[in-house]
Amino acid sequence: MSAFNRYVLMAVLFSLMVISISCSPDDPDKTTYFDEMRSFIEESVDGRELYTINLYPEDSYYADDTLRVMVHIDSTIRYYDCDIDTIPRDIGGFDQILNAVIEIHDFFYGRVDTIGNSDTAFYHYMESWVTRRAYFLKLYDDNYEYHGWRFWGYSCVTTAAAAVGEFKSSGGEAFSTLPPDTMYIMYIPHIKFWKYFNKNNVVIISPKDSIVFTTDQSLNVFPLVGGKVIGSFRTVLSGDKYTTGWRLPSSSEAFFNLFIVDGSWVLDNDSTLVKKVDQAIPFKINNSK
Repeated sequence: MSAFNRYVLMAVLFSLMVISISCSPDDPDKTTYFDEMRSFIEESVDGRELYTINLYPEDSYYADDTLRVMVHIDSTIRYYDCDIDTIPRDIGGFDQILNAVIEIHDFFYGRVDTIGNSDTAFYHYMESWVTRRAYFLKLYDDNYEYHGWRFWGYSCVTTAAAAVGEFKSSGGEAFSTLPPDTMYIMYIPHIKFWKYFNKNNVVIISPKDSIVFTTDQSLNVFPLVGGKVIGSFRTVLSGDKYTTGWRLPSSSEAFFNLFIVDGSWVLDNDSTLVKKVDQAIPFKINNSK
């Protein structure tokens, strides 16, 4: 099958998955609850910022030490998985409440231009995807907004081989790519244990702070550098670690922002570049400082 035909086929399949992968339609309560939580993700300010699809730089960047690339996103497709508990439990200091996990899968299709030393561009079709989770607690009854469900935590699902790194700001804030909070979920076997960022404990950084990222691998970080512009900063070997750095913008329209830790492209069937976004780390810019 050609890359283009496979691209079209996958687009059709994932379009169908938008409809078919959700909560069971024979459970009206679950379906209603899922619709309310999806509404939060798609329509609230916090949801749109944390689950944005604005993840790639518009300008070219070095995918490795010699290869310069430019990513062109032609289309994106989103579908959801949801697991909603039906048994009230004691969770996080709350007595007998329901909890739920929504998985948000975003797929990106387009092309990647590879640019040589003579600025001659060659391209491949590209497929990229990222999976993030939203954790909800039902703290109120159905008469409240979102039928009483409250967003409680964020997670970007990472592969076992995902790079572990640390961010440090000139203002003294330090945080890891690994979320600090662990949730034990008894009713969802495939994510029985998972780590997440509690929405109230996401690190707050001052505008114009300098950020240094340190890791064990050579890779890129895609941060917001101003407006809605995503920049790219590649790590370089310094001693026994790889580091890179940049300065935050003087202000940010968004309250929640993301640092994208970008892995390597893999050439599939000599025609299509594929990649999973391993880590999307949340932080806040405090515009009052």
